Amino acid sequence: MPPPTMLPKLEPLISGEEICKRVGFSRQTLRRLVREKLFPQPVRLSKVRLAWRLREVDKWIDNGGLDEVRRVRR
Repeated sequence: MPPPTMLPKLEPLISGEEICKRVGFSRQTLRRLVREKLFPQPVRLSKVRLAWRLREVDKWIDNGGLDEVRRVRR
């Protein structure tokens, strides 16, 4: 009997709306940070829908990205 087919492990994704709730800034700020390469780049799910890899967002927060944005905005 052949081994079962292994499906790739899917990475958890997070929406822009959820990111803004977690870190406390607006969608406009999120778009600016992405454009300026100061935030992880999104994954395009469709023509109009973006999401971010949860692992990358958490790493950005853990590495002080949020603190850096808050410091610069003062």
